[in-house]
Amino acid sequence: MITPEQETAQARRATSGQADLELKVLVWSDTLMALMALAGIELKRAVSTVPLWLTLSLARLPLWLLLWLSASALGSYWTYALSGSVALGLTALVLNQAVACLGLELMLRALRRRCEFAATRRAWRDYVTAMTPAPAAANVSPPSHERH
Repeated sequence: MITPEQETAQARRATSGQADLELKVLVWSDTLMALMALAGIELKRAVSTVPLWLTLSLARLPLWLLLWLSASALGSYWTYALSGSVALGLTALVLNQAVACLGLELMLRALRRRCEFAATRRAWRDYVTAMTPAPAAANVSPPSHERH
């Protein structure tokens, strides 16, 4: 038979559990709203870089052509004229092209990184980690190193 004191204690526990659940739902929804706001900000930032990204991407082809016709040809000719070595002239031609292409690629990768939503992904990962319960540790004694 349940006494009135036990009924009161059970009612308090039920109310306390409901309040904890309501608090968890409130924290979860606030965190989710903050993550959505952060994703919106990063999306606006990424979309604002699209015109510049397209411009730099389209600038690759003319740059490579102009680089081929001007700097590479002139640099390789000067290298050949000063050294008298065809191999050094060809090396200068390839190096001029490689440096220009590398610089453009680095600029495009920097722009691409701005479009990766790193802060949102990091916040989402932290949120999921915080909300995932840790597995219970098993009561396992360490193995003994005694020989029988």
